[in-house]
Amino acid sequence: MTGTIILYSLLGATILAGCLASLSIRPELRGWRNLAILASLLLGVISPFVAGWLTALIVWSACALVAAVAYHVYEVWAACRHPLEDGADAEPDQSIAVTFLHALFLWPLLVFDTFENTCAELSPAMLGASEPGEVVRGTGEFAADGDEREASSRPE
Repeated sequence: MTGTIILYSLLGATILAGCLASLSIRPELRGWRNLAILASLLLGVISPFVAGWLTALIVWSACALVAAVAYHVYEVWAACRHPLEDGADAEPDQSIAVTFLHALFLWPLLVFDTFENTCAELSPAMLGASEPGEVVRGTGEFAADGDEREASSRPE
């Protein structure tokens, strides 16, 4: 029982650390996100041996379902915030079942992406300019080529 609590506490801490690393624009910090994905997958592989097969299957499936639903909620919310221009073809959305099947294998990645994208939608300046035409954090200038370092080094 204690091993199960420790295992899932480590999994939760790994997911939290990966979400926080997702918010950084510095490459050396964003690399920790990839390590968090690998660590959470490793903990998922270890969990049947520590917690038992049924418990591990239920927890992993529940996390995958929550991640898939959160990802679809974000996609609908983002589509409402950014409607397509007239005449633009919309990409066909994946069904929630397909997303759930993907989430069964990589739900930590869905959690990180959903968290990162939601934070970027709520506060775009927090993550800096990532595309041409966006305002670079702290400068009030537009990034010409998507490189926030070049745009932020210009004198005002």
